[in-house]
Amino acid sequence: MKNNVFALLFKLAMNIVLAWVAFGIIGRNPLTYVIILGIATTVINLVLGDLFVLPKYGNTVASVGDGFLGVLTALVMDQLVLEFTTSPMTLLIYGFTILVGEFMFHSYLQNLRLITR
Repeated sequence: MKNNVFALLFKLAMNIVLAWVAFGIIGRNPLTYVIILGIATTVINLVLGDLFVLPKYGNTVASVGDGFLGVLTALVMDQLVLEFTTSPMTLLIYGFTILVGEFMFHSYLQNLRLITR
């Protein structure tokens, strides 16, 4: 249980930091929306990527999917929130950093045997 809580908090922190780099520092969006994006990305990637795709298809497919889901989440937020904007560069940075971060995170989960294939 302790490992599960730590993994969830780590994933949340990672996604907020990656959103802040791409959309806060580079994209100059308000911090509130960046944090909301990080939380939304964490929840969506956890449910779809970590619980369904990762055990069935493996780390690479799940990580690429998580990157795409992160970009899709940012695009939806861009359409729904007037004060939040994206650009091709911020989306590329966000998607790629999520892909890399999730690949390492999934390896950690598999090493702890929290996710089995």
